[in-house]
Amino acid sequence: MNELKEIAVKYRRELNPVMEMLVHNRYSMPHQQWHEFVKRTEQSIIKNPDQYLFGISERTLNESIVQELFNEFIKSMNGR
Repeated sequence: MNELKEIAVKYRRELNPVMEMLVHNRYSMPHQQWHEFVKRTEQSIIKNPDQYLFGISERTLNESIVQELFNEFIKSMNGR
């Protein structure tokens, strides 16, 4: 497995509780409000990765992987 895939797997595993919380809130708020909530959550992770990802600082965060994980998440939720 190459390094970027390993990082993506680590981020996905550690962000799973956050994604579960987002899924749980999907139908408890209006669609647009939920999308804004997801975007704010993504930005919070990018600005404060040490609060969500073990051993990752803002300096060492691979922001593009976080963005890709959230893009995949949004796409998967649009099919539900």
